[in-house]
Amino acid sequence: MRACVLSAAALFIAAPPASASVITVGGNYATSCYRAAENRINDLASWRACDNALALEPLGDSDRAGTFVNRGILHMLAGRTGRAIDDLAAAERLDPSQPEIYLNQAIIAYQAGRKAEARDLASRALDLHTRKPAFALFLRGVAHEDLGSIKAAYADLSRAAQLAPSWAEPKRELARYRVR
Repeated sequence: MRACVLSAAALFIAAPPASASVITVGGNYATSCYRAAENRINDLASWRACDNALALEPLGDSDRAGTFVNRGILHMLAGRTGRAIDDLAAAERLDPSQPEIYLNQAIIAYQAGRKAEARDLASRALDLHTRKPAFALFLRGVAHEDLGSIKAAYADLSRAAQLAPSWAEPKRELARYRVR
């Protein structure tokens, strides 16, 4: 088993993009909030867009949940994990069928050293058909490895590499393995 070498920055920078934003079809603010989360634009205008979408736009539960996920991503980027957790919990209460909730919760759990929880949350995101399956597999794979499940880790990392062939991180992790 290896030591945890993935820092918060690695999880956010190495992935294509790591955080899983949610497309919303709400108004202009919700759309701007989505674009900010998707492109990791963490500035005052992005925050205002997310806050205004939640406060001013008549969003349905699914789009409201997506906006909470997107704002949660901005909190994660700003290092405000507690607020990110709160926004993801609000999203889950509104629409527990959104897979990106669980993928972002998995990132937070992994960063906090809760590897089994991260693995399970990544699995849930995959079961619900996340928009970022390669990243979910990668995250679940490194969690499996940290938990001592080497075969499961290899399988997940291999699948992540297949799904995202231009992403170097799964290949880099796989290079450490020797298949017999």
